[in-house]
Formats: sequence, C-alpha cells, structure tokens
Amino acid sequence: MCLSLLRSLFCAKGGELPSPGNWIPWDNIIIQDGKLTVILPVGVKYWLCGVGESGSMDPVMDAGTMCLMFEVKDGTPVSADDLIVGDIAVYRKPTEVNNFLIRHRIIGKGEDELGRYFTFRGDNNNSPDKFRIRDDMVRWVVAAMFYGKEET
Repeated sequence: MCLSLLRSLFCAKGGELPSPGNWIPWDNIIIQDGKLTVILPVGVKYWLCGVGESGSMDPVMDAGTMCLMFEVKDGTPVSADDLIVGDIAVYRKPTEVNNFLIRHRIIGKGEDELGRYFTFRGDNNNSPDKFRIRDDMVRWVVAAMFYGKEET
C-alpha cells in the first residue's frame, strides 16, 4: 500500500513515463561567463515558444514553461524516423481544419495498413489521445524546456 501511494504521488498516471530522446549533443551546450549558449544542429528549423495553461502536461509543462522545439519534416535533419517513445511532440489534430495543435508525449508506435502511426497522451491525462497520428501530422519535437520567470 505504501509503495502504491508513493507511486501515485511521484509517477504519471498509469506509471513511470518513458524519457524523451536526446536532441542536443552535450558538447553543444555551453555555460560561460554566466551565459547559456546552445549550438543548434545545422539545418534544423527551430521555434522557441511559451506554453499556455491546459493542464494535460502537468507537472512537466505548465503555463510559462519555454520550449525549444525542432521542426519534424522528411528531408530535414529531424524526421519522424527519429522520434522515439517518450518524446514530447506537437501534432496537428486530424479532425481539425484550422490546424489545431496538441503538445503531448509519444507513448507508442505502431504499423497498420496505412503505415506508421504514433500514439500520444498528455502526462496528466488518464487515457491516450484517441487518434492514430501519422508522420505528416507531427510538426515539432520538444528538444529542451526552460523553467524561467519574467523579470519584474
């Protein structure tokens, strides 16, 4: 009973989460003279954005978290072939015509008659997202997160 209580407090719903891949080589992360420098891989399109409050990725991602994301696209340094279970990625919801984007963790990969698909779930959600997400629906992968604060 004690172990299950601890697990419920410190693990995601459903148990321990798989870890994301390592997208930035350690040698590309430099701290010098009080400044953090990240040398991005050549040819990678990146986006640094803040996260809004949705609750689905609590506690790892909450309002104010900054995400450094890499574009996922065939023919670029980061393709869907590089994604692993554990990565946090952004995908286009297949039922939306307005390109509504969702940022959740990849919890599974599979194959069917249409090819490869990914299964996603928000860390704070009880069940997986209901869609099979195809390679071309995945837009970005989270390469790093920063937990900063606004200066006052």
